[in-house]
Amino acid sequence: MRNASTIAAMLFALWGGFQLRLAVDLWSRAPSAGGLPEAEIREQAIWLVGAALAVLFVSLRYVPWSHRAGSWTAIFIVGVIEAAFVSQILLPGYVPLLQGLIGPVLGAMGILFAMMGRSGAENRRVFRSNGRLG
Repeated sequence: MRNASTIAAMLFALWGGFQLRLAVDLWSRAPSAGGLPEAEIREQAIWLVGAALAVLFVSLRYVPWSHRAGSWTAIFIVGVIEAAFVSQILLPGYVPLLQGLIGPVLGAMGILFAMMGRSGAENRRVFRSNGRLG
């Protein structure tokens, strides 16, 4: 399932790029809030950049090769960020539904393909340990 891992890496990279774009949008809109809300919005943008860069690095360095820790790291970061986004921003209606679903759909598809890739990697490892694939 190496192809699944490659697709997962591409989806995670797209997700990371999308999150970077959102962080830039957040940062540019922060001055209109003024005061403490401006600082909080900028802080959220910085956290989003950190998460996006971490997923970009992991997805391009480890996920295509079905690396166990890399795959789980990307899955964890994307899952936490998207769960928070969906529960705190999308469901209450702060963003339009169709626009808000882009990130969660990319993340969910990346997680699905990463899990498929991990499943294939585990199967290859079991067969090798039994001496079937040498």
